[in-house]
Amino acid sequence: MDYQDFVKSTDISNCNLQFYVDGMTEESGEISGIFKRVRRGDYGEQAKEDIDELGLRYVLSNYDDVRQDMLKELGDIHWYTSRFIQEMGSTWEEVESINTEKLLKRKTDGKIMGHGDNR
Repeated sequence: MDYQDFVKSTDISNCNLQFYVDGMTEESGEISGIFKRVRRGDYGEQAKEDIDELGLRYVLSNYDDVRQDMLKELGDIHWYTSRFIQEMGSTWEEVESINTEKLLKRKTDGKIMGHGDNR
């Protein structure tokens, strides 16, 4: 059984699209929560209220419990996104292809930065 089949076999939502969207949003928030707890010192280290990008990278590289929690939440995001893609009748390959084309065009046009979906 591949991962996509496994994901489908564990879905008890009755293929509710809003459930998948809400799940993606919720799990993304949980990733922010992990960083909040790192800053607060919940993982046993000194509180790092002013932690910057380099500090967050250090924590992810050197605190396995933080890294494992992050990977679990990313797995949940992947699960919800996979089910949403399946219910759209699409595949990760199609999503990746479309995203690659979009980003290559933005890069070529010098519009990686900016506002709006259709830059």
